[in-house]
Amino acid sequence: MTKLAVKLIGLALGLGAALGALDASASVVERSVRVASTDVHYKLVLPDGYDAAKSYPGVIVLGGGPQTMEVVDRTIERNFRPEAERRGYIVIAPAAPDGELFFEGGERIFPEFLRTVLTYYKITDGKFHIAGPSNGGIAALHVAALNPDYFLSVTAFPGYM
Repeated sequence: MTKLAVKLIGLALGLGAALGALDASASVVERSVRVASTDVHYKLVLPDGYDAAKSYPGVIVLGGGPQTMEVVDRTIERNFRPEAERRGYIVIAPAAPDGELFFEGGERIFPEFLRTVLTYYKITDGKFHIAGPSNGGIAALHVAALNPDYFLSVTAFPGYM
């Protein structure tokens, strides 16, 4: 084998390993799904070394304030991403559909949204934890009360501590 062939093979193997590592590492992605006749946009945090064949604990996170995607981004980065990645949780954080807070009409996407998420991701025992700061905490309590069969726990906390 020539030196050039060896270098090219080494480069290809190194590139493949790097790309494989990117796929296996934690990530935050934005997705959307149509449920309850509404497009629902959400952010998804996958744990380090995510394996689609394994089941993971799942957390539904509802943002505070107006529950927009901007608020969802800040809530994930400030409160949920590092621990979700470290502890091996999947975090799903939807933005309020059509600007309707999850306790003022936006809750209509549940439980269909939860059932849809469960078709894409293996959540341990098919049950989520749900949490949120400020308006997200109010919404988490509201959504969990309406759909108790889908939740293991509810955590509400102030937006600013």
